[in-house]
Amino acid sequence: MTEQVLRSHVVATDDTPVDVQARDEEGPGNHQGRLWVYIGDALRPYTVYNFSWTRAGEHPEKFLRDFAGIVLADAFSGYDRLFKKPGGPTAAGCNAHARGYFFEAREDQPRICSLTLNNIVFCRVFPFLPSLPELLVYYEVWHK
Repeated sequence: MTEQVLRSHVVATDDTPVDVQARDEEGPGNHQGRLWVYIGDALRPYTVYNFSWTRAGEHPEKFLRDFAGIVLADAFSGYDRLFKKPGGPTAAGCNAHARGYFFEAREDQPRICSLTLNNIVFCRVFPFLPSLPELLVYYEVWHK
C-alpha cells in the first residue's frame, strides 16, 4: 500500500498524538507517540499509517523522500525541509486550517475575513464531501 500511496499525484498527511503502553528505563507506563497518516489520491485511495515516538519532521521526510507530487498538509514546520528539497514535493496548504484562522479573526476584521471565508473553495464543497479521497478528486479537477 505504501508504494501505491507514493504513486499518487496528491498525498494528504497529518499526525496525531497517541498514548502507548511501553516499557522504558523507568519501567512500564504510558508514553506519548505519534501516528502519521498518508492518504493517496482518488486513483489510489489507500491509507498508510506510520508510528514514531516524536513529532520530528524527519518522519514525514523519510516517508515522502522520493515523492515529487503534491502534499496536502497543515502548516507544521516539520514539513519545511521536505518542501525546500530540490525536486521534492509541492506544498498544498490545508484550507480547513486556514479557514479556522479567518473564522477566529472575523470579529476583529469582519470585512476581510468574510470575503476570504466566502472565497475559500473548500468551504463551499466541504459540507457535501463525505470523505478525503473525494476531496482529492475535486482538487485534481480544479488544478488540471
